[in-house]
Amino acid sequence: MSVNPLLDTLKPTAEPPPGRPNGWIYLNELPTPPEVAEAVESSSKRRGNNAKQKQDLLERSKLEYYFAGQVVAYLRTPHGRAVVATSKMTQEEYDAAKARLSPTERANLIRDVPLPWNQALIPFYFPVEEVRREADDSEPSGAAH
Repeated sequence: MSVNPLLDTLKPTAEPPPGRPNGWIYLNELPTPPEVAEAVESSSKRRGNNAKQKQDLLERSKLEYYFAGQVVAYLRTPHGRAVVATSKMTQEEYDAAKARLSPTERANLIRDVPLPWNQALIPFYFPVEEVRREADDSEPSGAAH
């Protein structure tokens, strides 16, 4: 039985190749599909992104492209984001991956569930009107408008 049926509907666009011997998958080492490269380039030009911002967008796009709908745990390293664990792992594999991390790395582990690459799902699940109404409802009663 699924804990979250929405997660069951989210699927990666492609499966990533195997990671390094330590099991880490560096996003910058994954192949960049042409459509991802084109979208990142176009978006970066439109936003005036510098090289670091463009690289961050590329890594985020690859995270979505290859790991959509999976719980992933990754680290930001000097070589970019490295996925160290995913929900596709068995409990034993996950425990082993976590055991290989230093205490500092475990403390800096980022957990995420990427949405599918290039999918505009947020407005569908969180209509702007509802978000605004909830924000208005959460203001203290004496707040000025």
